[in-house]
Amino acid sequence: MKVVIFDFNRTIFDPEKKKLVWGAKKVLKTLKNQNFLLFLVSRGGRRRKKLIKESKIFSMFDKVFVVQNKKQIFQELSRKIDFSKVFVIGDRIKKEIFFGNILGAKTIWLRQGKFAKELPKRKDEKPKFIAKSLKEVLKIILEGRSL
Repeated sequence: MKVVIFDFNRTIFDPEKKKLVWGAKKVLKTLKNQNFLLFLVSRGGRRRKKLIKESKIFSMFDKVFVVQNKKQIFQELSRKIDFSKVFVIGDRIKKEIFFGNILGAKTIWLRQGKFAKELPKRKDEKPKFIAKSLKEVLKIILEGRSL
């Protein structure tokens, strides 16, 4: 099973511009066509759920999680899927990258925007890969999916 878990805010969606990050639809469509299961994880409540549902990408995801605690969702998913075959993509070293690393996923830090200077302070915060755009994320996944 090929799985990619994306963070929503600042990874797929730019909250400052109130629109999808450049290339998001193309990346998701390409991964779907390559038979990846796509999960979206976001922290938030009803407003965030509504924003995601109204986005042009909602239907591309196999499962969408809008929660108060991302760590719980990652732990719950780890009981259902083998994280050694999962890519976790996020903009936060201390959140998505850390959780993905702890569970043994291949982590990709999308190093752009507000948290681009948030450097790892511990070994388990260090991403396996660093990308500066979703286009680079796609290349890493497609070239590294057999890792």
